[in-house]
Amino acid sequence: MGFKLANVNGISSLIRGESYYDINTISLGKISSDPSKVLDSLNDLHELSNRIEDFEATGLIEKSLLGAPIINSKNCFAVGLNYKKHAEES
Repeated sequence: MGFKLANVNGISSLIRGESYYDINTISLGKISSDPSKVLDSLNDLHELSNRIEDFEATGLIEKSLLGAPIINSKNCFAVGLNYKKHAEES
């Protein structure tokens, strides 16, 4: 099963419903809350997401400031909706 990842007030968090869960807190410090490092622990994120009901929510999304879920200056991934048109041009 997948999971929803968010940057809530600068802290990497998992999302379930209208609530968010600070990843560092629910992993007992095993996973960093740093959005630039969180994907280093994909297997652990899946495990935490599967057990999210075991944890108390950190807060509500509606009362939070959301940022980019992943901060990574090495790569940029995007979907080119006009890719076919550009391919035809070249």
